[in-house]
Amino acid sequence: QTPKGDIPCARSNHVAVQMKNKDGIDCILIHGGMSQNGKLDDLYLFDLNQYKFTKIEFPEDEEKPIPSPRAHHAGYYSDGKFYIFGGNGGHMYENEVFKDLWVLDLETLTWTEIVKEEKEDKQTNLPECRSGHSMFIYQEELYVYGGFNQNTCFNTMIVFNFKAKEWGYFGISGSEEKYRWNHCGIDVESLPAWKYFVFGGATGFADDTKPRERGNVLNDV
Repeated sequence: QTPKGDIPCARSNHVAVQMKNKDGIDCILIHGGMSQNGKLDDLYLFDLNQYKFTKIEFPEDEEKPIPSPRAHHAGYYSDGKFYIFGGNGGHMYENEVFKDLWVLDLETLTWTEIVKEEKEDKQTNLPECRSGHSMFIYQEELYVYGGFNQNTCFNTMIVFNFKAKEWGYFGISGSEEKYRWNHCGIDVESLPAWKYFVFGGATGFADDTKPRERGNVLNDV
């Protein structure tokens, strides 16, 4: 079956999340990514029943900004809202690595930056700029795992508390955790507690005194 409607341009390194529309129909929400012409800031809804794409338009309005064009970011859908964090991109030839957290209210179609970068925690220096990370939400907190930026790569998980509006570190137990980026992750309801599964990605260690090398590719869970 051939998709119809507002067909998105070819892209990679975008975000896609599953959701239900106001009629309870299963849909896929697709945001941003990288095309042959640069980074993207567009948003599409794909109706799985009708096999139809609809582009969600946002009028230019300085009072209602939207996230900068980006790729390699992370996204998550929860309770009628779509969240994105980080990634790299910018307008025209910019290639900034971001540390901003945005939420889109899918009822009002309004983007809001939850914590502006100038309000970051000066003691912990969180959040760090990250690309190629993964993200999920659990019990009023948003978790970001792994990723990389211009200077380093990460084996840490940071957490944002929606009530306190604060970032912090979340300890990861177990054996030595690999530095990991460009992986996939999914949160799963299970007993005795929810679990977050991560598969694959690239790994290595960034040494600022040496040229950056391509990471090894993983197939672990």
